[in-house]
Amino acid sequence: MALAVPVADASGMILMARVLVVDDNRGILSLLREILEGHGHKVSLAANGAEALEVARQKLPDLLITDLKMPVMDGPELCRHWQADDRLRQRPIILFSAHPPRPSDQALVVDLRAERLLAKTASVKAFVRTVDEVLEQHEVQDACAPPFPDP
Repeated sequence: MALAVPVADASGMILMARVLVVDDNRGILSLLREILEGHGHKVSLAANGAEALEVARQKLPDLLITDLKMPVMDGPELCRHWQADDRLRQRPIILFSAHPPRPSDQALVVDLRAERLLAKTASVKAFVRTVDEVLEQHEVQDACAPPFPDP
């Protein structure tokens, strides 16, 4: 996977990332954009799953962060469409929930083929660490993949 904007991994190696954030709450979108851009990521936003698919197909992201409950198309339905798309399924997903993760939520993460489930109440440090860990994990797996040019 070709990543787009610099991010240093644990070893200090510079990675690049385009992140698509999906949430129906404008305040959450604004906050996550500020946090992610402040850590060197290029951020695209969508208010629901249908909009996210349109954005992702125009500008292929390196990572999807999606809320679970949204109008029009919710997070689980978005994830199912994401996994059905040959280009998108290679991109990791972080589920973002208003509720703290419960042990039973692991089945949802597996079912939706997401990497992690993170509570919206997580600290900024935990949020950024999770994003970086997921990007690092996928950078290693996709190190030989050809880069996708920006449209």
